[in-house]
Parts: sequence; C-alpha cells; structure tokens
Amino acid sequence: MILPSRYKCDRAPFVPRSFPFPKQGFSLLELLAVVVLLGILAAVGAARLSPGIQGNLANGTDSFRILMALRQARASAISTGDNHRVRLLSTSGVISGFQVERIGTVTTIVEGPYDFTPETSVTQTGGDATFDFQGLATVAPVLTFTGPDRTHRITVVAATGWGLLEEL
Repeated sequence: MILPSRYKCDRAPFVPRSFPFPKQGFSLLELLAVVVLLGILAAVGAARLSPGIQGNLANGTDSFRILMALRQARASAISTGDNHRVRLLSTSGVISGFQVERIGTVTTIVEGPYDFTPETSVTQTGGDATFDFQGLATVAPVLTFTGPDRTHRITVVAATGWGLLEEL
C-alpha cells in the first residue's frame, strides 16, 4: 500500500539559505540621502568660501527694497491724492536708511524707517524721490548701491514716476 505524501510534490519545502558571501550594495534611498547631504554641504561651503556673496546679496536686497518703496510711494500718492516721497536718512553724512513719507499740511511717516545693511554703500544724485497725485515724479533722483563686487542703480523716470533697477 502506498502512503500519501505529506507534501503535494515529492520535494521538500523551500527553506531560504544564507549565501556564503554577504550581499553588497546600497539601496536607492541611501544613495539619494548621500547626494542630498553632499548638495547641502556644497551650498554651505560655497557661501563660506566666497566672502563677498553675502555683501552682494545684501546689496541686491537693499536696492530691491527701496525700488518697492518707490513704487509703493507712487501708488499711495495716486490713491490718496497727497504727495508722497521716499526720504533717504543719513547718519554722519552717510546714507543709512530710508522711510516713506506723506506730504500734506503735516509730513507723516507712512512706513519706516528702514536701515540699509552695512555692506551697502548708497549714493544719491538729486533730491528725495517725490510723487504727485498723478504718479509723476516731481523730483526724480538716481540712486546707486555699491556692494563688494556688484553695483545697482535705480533711475526714477520723471515722466512716469517709475523706478528702473539695473545692475552695472
């Protein structure tokens, strides 16, 4: 008499065995983690190795901030009907910041004062930028921002009151 087999087939069940040599290699996740960490280290290292980059970023930020203040003063002059100006503030003969003012019967500070970063040297040709109720610049200055390696210039166009920012 033939006894039925315990197994459906005549072979023994599969038993996983360890290989004589351990598996070698990295998973995709481990490789991505290493690449991300190397990218972060490279970015930090590049910022530290180029000493002028922070000053150049500060210079660009200062020039962009005052450009936005010029546009805001122009828009405020149009919306309120009162003249507005961006007044540059100086300390010991050096331009150190700015504020937006409303010129009516009394001069009122609308925004500011805001300081420029120490890395930025600012020079002004002409008076403080002043805008009338039509948005025209009654005083149209040229502002120059000098950083360690870069120079930006803002030219206020009298006919339109618009400030133009350019890198020199």
